[in-house]
Parts: sequence; structure tokens; C-alpha cells
Amino acid sequence: MLRISLILTLVIGSAFYSQAQEVLAAGSTSNSLKSALFELEKEYAVRFSYDPNEIKGIRVPQLTSRGSIETDLRQLLQSTNLEFERVEGQYFVIKKAASKFIRFQVDDAETGTPLPYATIRQQSTSMGIVTDENGIARLVMANPKGVVLDVLYLGFQKFAINLDSIDSKASLKIGMKPEPLDLNDYEVKEYLNAGIAADPKANSFKILPQEMEILPGLSERDVLLSAQIISGV
Repeated sequence: MLRISLILTLVIGSAFYSQAQEVLAAGSTSNSLKSALFELEKEYAVRFSYDPNEIKGIRVPQLTSRGSIETDLRQLLQSTNLEFERVEGQYFVIKKAASKFIRFQVDDAETGTPLPYATIRQQSTSMGIVTDENGIARLVMANPKGVVLDVLYLGFQKFAINLDSIDSKASLKIGMKPEPLDLNDYEVKEYLNAGIAADPKANSFKILPQEMEILPGLSERDVLLSAQIISGV
């Protein structure tokens, strides 16, 4: 009887252990979408662009099988309202169907030189991004309707972009024009020291020793040294 009780205890204990393992496994069958995308970036050497607010709080099941990056992404996103799209090379965008993905290339319009760290900012807000060292930036806009972006760079004219006229996936090359400088007009009336006079066309000069001032660096009036400030002498 004791042996039967011991066997039952072992069987029941094993059953409870198995159920506990299943409960633990069930509790760990989902990850945050952000964490899952980070793991895929490491595994496939890819990069994802997305609006953090669109994926915030979304949990996805752990991948049951591994295939290609596209297969894994379909499996991750099938229970969400998000979609993915390969935009270039190893870059993917994760977005809602109504979102827009824009790739910016910001250059000097005159020389074609990339402008690193240019600011791209949504009008009337403080929200924006900065281009990288190659003048490139990528942006996902969740609610692009009516949004206008300003591209800013020191010494260049502001460039405005209305997103209503942009496709859901766009690559924009922006040529920034230098900001023109308005210089004030100045009239130089006197440019010689006292005691040195010139005719209106500056064809000849007259030195008046008695009216000359002591030039900087001299201890007394010196006609010859003073004449050296005259152009061509």
C-alpha cells in the first residue's frame, strides 16, 4: 500500500510540475514588439525605422519557426495593425497603413555636397530629426495629413515640405540654397592720416609735415616712414 501511495505521489507531483512548466512557458510566449525587432536587427543585420508611438505597448508572440527576415516579420505583425516594407538594402519601415515613410537627402544646391546634421522639424512644434554625417535622415509620420516640415541649416534658406503631396513611401533629395547676405552701403570719405592729402583721382599725394600726426609705432613725425602708407610707395 505504501508503494502504491508513493507511486501516486510521484505521478501527481510530476503532473503538477508539468502544468507549472506550461504556465511559465505560457507567460513567456510574448515579447514587446520593440524587443522582437531589436532581436531581428541583430540576427539579420538589418535596420528598422518606425514611429515609437505606433509600436508602444504592442506585444507579439515569440517566433515559432525561423525563415527569412520577411517571413519572420509577417509572423510577428500578423496580429497587429502594422505592416512592413523594405525601402532600400537592409532598411525596413514598420508603420500603419496610413503612415508615410520619407527618406531625406539634404545637399548644398550649388555644390551637391551633403549637409550633415541638418534639422528637419515639423512646423509649429519642437519635434524633429537631424540628418546623419552623410546628410541622410529617415522619418515615419503616423498622422501626416496637413503636416509641413521645415528643413533648416545654418547659412542656408529654409526649405518647406508639405506632406500631403508626398507618397506613402518617398525619397526626397533636397537642395538647400545659400542665404544671401544683405550688406549695408558705406562711403569712405577719409582714409589717409592728417597731413597727407590726395587729389580727387588719387593720382598725386601731398605731404604737409607741419600738419602730420605721429603714426602708431613712431616716436616722432617722420615724412619718409609716413609716405609708406600711401598705396604703391
